[in-house]
Amino acid sequence: MKLTDKDLRFDRDAATALECAHGRESRYVHVIATGSDPQYAAIKRAVLTKVADTMDCR
Repeated sequence: MKLTDKDLRFDRDAATALECAHGRESRYVHVIATGSDPQYAAIKRAVLTKVADTMDCR
């Protein structure tokens, strides 16, 4: 899964869309965490990666 800087930045109101089931489905993930921007990006990357791996998304 390729996550861009835009995907990993803090955005209070936005959910990140993941493409699943070879493009037939989508999952939307909203990550809420505290910390510095680098800490938030690391947490968000870990959460999105776990969700993507679990739900066959990219």
